[in-house]
Amino acid sequence: LCRGLPLISPIRFILAYLPEIWDDDAELDILVGAIVGCIPEWKDLGVFEMPHDSLGGEANFNELVAEPLKDAKNLRSLILSAYEQDLFFRGIIPEYLSTIASNPSLQEIRPKAPPRKRLSLGFVRVVQSNARLAELFDLRHVGILSKPFVYPPQLFADPKLEDTIWDRVLFHLFHIVNSPGQSLSDSDNDDADNDEPPEARSYLLVCKRFARLGTSYLYENPHLASVQSFQAFAQRLVDQPSLGLHVRRLGLDLYEDDADMVTIEKILARVPGLIEFNSDRRRWSPRILRELARHCGASIQILRVPIVESMEETIDPAIFAQFPQMQSLTWQSHIAFNTAGGTNMTEVFSQLKDLSIAAACGSFHEVISEMRLPSLRTAHFYDYLVRTRNDPFLETRRKAGGTDSYTRSPFFSHALPLRVGQGPHHRLCMGRGNLLEYPRSV
Repeated sequence: LCRGLPLISPIRFILAYLPEIWDDDAELDILVGAIVGCIPEWKDLGVFEMPHDSLGGEANFNELVAEPLKDAKNLRSLILSAYEQDLFFRGIIPEYLSTIASNPSLQEIRPKAPPRKRLSLGFVRVVQSNARLAELFDLRHVGILSKPFVYPPQLFADPKLEDTIWDRVLFHLFHIVNSPGQSLSDSDNDDADNDEPPEARSYLLVCKRFARLGTSYLYENPHLASVQSFQAFAQRLVDQPSLGLHVRRLGLDLYEDDADMVTIEKILARVPGLIEFNSDRRRWSPRILRELARHCGASIQILRVPIVESMEETIDPAIFAQFPQMQSLTWQSHIAFNTAGGTNMTEVFSQLKDLSIAAACGSFHEVISEMRLPSLRTAHFYDYLVRTRNDPFLETRRKAGGTDSYTRSPFFSHALPLRVGQGPHHRLCMGRGNLLEYPRSV
């Protein structure tokens, strides 16, 4: 490469990346020297793009190429890395930039891409104070400057419109700027009263309007990952019941020793609009299903809650009928169901689209097999569950009318006709990595 560089005459030269310490590498050092030596010979060079990282141990690449670029007769454009810290974020003009800018043929200097961070006012001022740089940098082109915000006076006359605008602003802050599902997560300390990230709380402290409009977003998707945040959240709902009306999704990243039944009952009793409950790690007693059905059954759409196996207690399958909006169910329990009651389960879970069975006993399969499940699109069975050849759920799908698909799983010794739902597209997942997907017309 070094021998070939003098033989070409590039119009545009791009050095995308250099290691932070390149002059300790003999081959890279030779390459840099070849580039510096070839620039005066490249008569057609019109565009030169600086690398992302250009610091060397003893020498700076940008400084090395500055002198030859200053004299490049046809150089029209200098492209800088958007991560040029001194210039864009500290407002300091690097010496190499002043040197290259003195080239009379140079017409523009611009960053390769808009910097991710907010540019410093120092950068804007230093460019505007230097006539040559102000001529070369098109600040409007790179989007650095923006028009000063002027609060529209007509909004003062329309409080509802003003609320709508600020509501959208807060929606953006909580749903886009902040990570989803972390609005009530743990802070770095153990203070139970300060479990939201400071940036989330700070929005609500700006003014009373922000507190009124933003509270719903702060409490919409709590994720509780410690016993402190779990207990503090429950107490907050007890003290201010109106906060529970905003909760839509509740995630618990807790184990048995961290989350007690009394506290979760306090929470569930105050979140009537809950649509998702996810407690992947903590195994609960069957009582959790009754509490969910009692307080949130009408609204729950997504449920993932492991149940402890009990020798003394069984579950009445009629409990499932109290979740009419259920769309996604992950079942993980070997607890038995009382199937002697003769409950008609045909129309239960009519909205269910996704079913995952991570652990189950035979009576659960009997219950789920009695359901028609007209909306089911995806069924996921973990590895050991598909080792049996006569699973009642799959057998029911086989006997039912509608779409049939003949598939073979590695765990089955024969082809098994399946029917999953009535929709246009279905997926059957059998264990890890075994995904069967087929259109209705198959």
